[in-house]
Amino acid sequence: MQKIENKPKVILADSNADFRTQCAQGLRRCGIDVIAEAADGQEAFSKIVRLKPNAVISELYLAKIDGAQLIREVSKQLPDSSPIFIMAASFGNRNMFEEASEAGAAYCMLKPIDYNTLSERIIKLSERDRKKHMIKNPSEAQADLEAQITKIIHEIGIPAHIKGYKFLRSAILMCVNNPNLTNAITKIVYPNVAEEFFTTPSRVERAVRHSIEVAFDRGNIKVLTEYFGYTINLSRGKPTNAEFIAMIADNLRMANKSLLFV
Repeated sequence: MQKIENKPKVILADSNADFRTQCAQGLRRCGIDVIAEAADGQEAFSKIVRLKPNAVISELYLAKIDGAQLIREVSKQLPDSSPIFIMAASFGNRNMFEEASEAGAAYCMLKPIDYNTLSERIIKLSERDRKKHMIKNPSEAQADLEAQITKIIHEIGIPAHIKGYKFLRSAILMCVNNPNLTNAITKIVYPNVAEEFFTTPSRVERAVRHSIEVAFDRGNIKVLTEYFGYTINLSRGKPTNAEFIAMIADNLRMANKSLLFV
C-alpha cells in the first residue's frame, strides 16, 4: 500500500451493510480514511454536514433521500465546501446516472467495485478539488501575489523610497498575470505602468533601470544569484529591464502555477 499524505476522508452511504463493510475495508487497505457510514440518505446528509468529508461514495437508490437529491441538499447546505460525490449502483440506469451527474456527481460506477480503481479516483478528484479551493477569490489571490513580489524586491535590495520600486512591482505583477507581456515591455508594460502612476513611459523605463542598478550595485548578491543564477553574466553587465522583470515574473509563475494563471 502506498503512503498517502493528507488522506482523503470519505463517508459511505449505502443501504447494504455488507457492501459498506467490504467497501470500507477495501478503501482503507488502499490508504483512504473512511470516517463514517450511513444506511439512508437522511443519515448520510446529517453526517456529511457534521463531518465535512472530502468525498462521499453513495448508492444511487438511497431511502428517504435518493443519491441525486442528496447531492443537491448537501450543495445547498455546504455551498463552499461540498464534498466530491461518487455514485454507485448494482445495475445501470442511464436516466438516474444522468440525473446524478447533472446534480453534481463527479463520477458514476457500477458494482462490483474495484477498490484500487476507486481509491485512485478518490485521490485524484480530491487533489483537484483541493487545488480548486486553495484560492478563495481573485482579489485575495492578487493581494497574496503582490505581497510575494514586494518580499522579493525587498530581499533583492531595492529600497522602497525610490520611484522605480513601485513601477517595478506593478510591471512584474502584469507579467505574472500575462506572460506574453514580457515580450512587450516597452510597447505595453511601460505605458500601462505610466498610466497607473500618472507619469510617462520614458520615466518609468529610467526609474526601473535605476532600481536594477541599485540592486546589482548595493543589493543582496546571494539573493540575486538565487533568482538569476547563470542566466545573466554579471561580469559583462547588469540584466536589461526586460530580462529582470521576466526572470522574477517567471519565478513567481512557477511558484504559483497550481493556483493561478492558466
